Amino acid sequence: MSEPQDAMLAGLKVIDCGENVSAPYAAKLMGDLGAEVIKIEPPAIGDVARSRGPWPREHQGEREYSGLFLALNTSKRGVTIDLVHPDGRDLLDRLVKHADVLIHNYTPSRARSLGLDYDRLAAVNDQLVVTQITTYGATGPKADWMAHNLNGVAAGGWLYMSPGYSKDTDLPPLKTFGQQGDFQGGIHGALATMGALFARRAIGRGQWVDVSIQEAIAAALELGFVKWTYREEISHRCGTLGPSAPYGILRCKDGLLHFLILEDAHWKGLVKIMGNPEWASWDLFNTGGDRALNQDVLEMQVEEWLKDHTMEEVYQMAQRERLPIAPVAGLNDLLRMEQLKVRDYFTQLEHPAAGRLTYAGAPYRLSTRAWALRRPAPLLGQHNREVLAEIGISGDEMVRLEKAGVI
Repeated sequence: MSEPQDAMLAGLKVIDCGENVSAPYAAKLMGDLGAEVIKIEPPAIGDVARSRGPWPREHQGEREYSGLFLALNTSKRGVTIDLVHPDGRDLLDRLVKHADVLIHNYTPSRARSLGLDYDRLAAVNDQLVVTQITTYGATGPKADWMAHNLNGVAAGGWLYMSPGYSKDTDLPPLKTFGQQGDFQGGIHGALATMGALFARRAIGRGQWVDVSIQEAIAAALELGFVKWTYREEISHRCGTLGPSAPYGILRCKDGLLHFLILEDAHWKGLVKIMGNPEWASWDLFNTGGDRALNQDVLEMQVEEWLKDHTMEEVYQMAQRERLPIAPVAGLNDLLRMEQLKVRDYFTQLEHPAAGRLTYAGAPYRLSTRAWALRRPAPLLGQHNREVLAEIGISGDEMVRLEKAGVI
């Protein structure tokens, strides 16, 4: 499939040798901007993401229907190659000779066993940028540790700070939904890869990009390091809620709302939209400090009022009074949200097995309209013959490789 000329990364050739989330997501981000991405999977079993789901009820466990795989691998062609086999290594090298980028997420020892170490690949093509995304980075004492998303977000400090402003110090940290740490690794991987490609113009060769998910998470802890530097205080999920209250998530008639009532003007506005209830004048709530100290009692009173009002009703009243109160949107809410519809955030794509599905779009807009889901995620080995023919593999040779289990 030829890419439109206005595609930002048209002409860029990327090999995705990763699995699960981080490396495939980095490659997808580049593919959706027009790069030609070839995804390499192990024969027969494919990317581990194919076994993760979610699946439609009628296709439970079927590898071509995994929602995770379908979402992470748009805009790619797919081939199967056994990278441990010498013939598979030869196929990889022939692809690498014509590539600009190779992305994977294997530890150093595993990468070497698959022929994905930078020194070996640079000897094949010194213009190649090799991006390696791992939990702890590819150097240091933990470089070869086997780890998962949970390890990365915990080691990066995220769990210690989640859920923010927890009222119960006995509750354990709360993991974010899904594999958010791996997605962060993918975003940082794509960004650093583009920087390495830009630098290639100046230095005349590619380079190795080593991304640590732990460090990506640690870099996004907002005031964590600054707070320690300034005040020697450790940011964590429990403790003082703030200078005033209510401060946090409260339940209303049909969902949840986040309150950030910090200023006296905010408090007066909240009292107004609640109809100036008598309890709001109690001494317990005289000042912001009083309200913070008596947050539990205050929340009981506010939620008694909220139970008769919907998220939208409260949000509109709060907007009129310029109050920092916002609905906590669920996935169904996002799919119905007018703001996202107007910006054409969601897009649909037809997959040969899974059918027509709705996908998340780009969180940015380009004046050239160059972003697109250029093709659905590949079936396992879907483009073997097409891609291998492009690097000079004959039909007879493909048959031999198939029989040997190399592709």
